[in-house]
Amino acid sequence: MARDFEERLRAGGLGYGELKKQLFEHYWNYFATARQRRAELAANLDFVHQVLREGARKARAQATTVLQRARQAAGLA
Repeated sequence: MARDFEERLRAGGLGYGELKKQLFEHYWNYFATARQRRAELAANLDFVHQVLREGARKARAQATTVLQRARQAAGLA
């Protein structure tokens, strides 16, 4: 895609305005799935908060283990 744009720009068959429009369309289409998923998550904040709570619980458990080993290694426990 980039090579085609570069060639058309050099040959004079594509102006910057048209290039920006085509790039915007490409990016818009490329991220369509991500925008749709974000909208789904925004509509279901209970699920998002549940996932965040579960992640925090797992992180806390892992951090507790690591901190305990660090305290023992430093002679603080």
